[in-house]
Amino acid sequence: MIQRFIRNQLVDEFDYLEWTIDYKSSNGNYGAVYYDGGDMPDRNDTNARHMNYQIVIEHSDFELAERTAYSVRDKIHGILNVQTKHFDRCIFVQYIYAESEPIRVGVIDDKMIYTLNFNALIYPDCCE
Repeated sequence: MIQRFIRNQLVDEFDYLEWTIDYKSSNGNYGAVYYDGGDMPDRNDTNARHMNYQIVIEHSDFELAERTAYSVRDKIHGILNVQTKHFDRCIFVQYIYAESEPIRVGVIDDKMIYTLNFNALIYPDCCE
């Protein structure tokens, strides 16, 4: 639901990557934001949704891939209390937190790959 919002936080600062949502569109240096499922809805707050997102960073410059992964983590981790849209639907994002430090997947096709995993608490249709 908030992949586009997350991508939009990154695209200007990390403009040396081709950014996509939910798929890989390039064999070059890229970043992609994926929706990765979510946790069971809260039984006490039925509007709340715990959503999981993954960001993949792939770059031929291994050091730049690592620096980018940690910078992306710092940029997204700790986002609090923002409103965004998913198509025409208003979404309130209470928080986005990193679930761990960036994970080095390794080298594939001469490019270093990192993944970052985030948990977000969102409330669809709860904007003011």
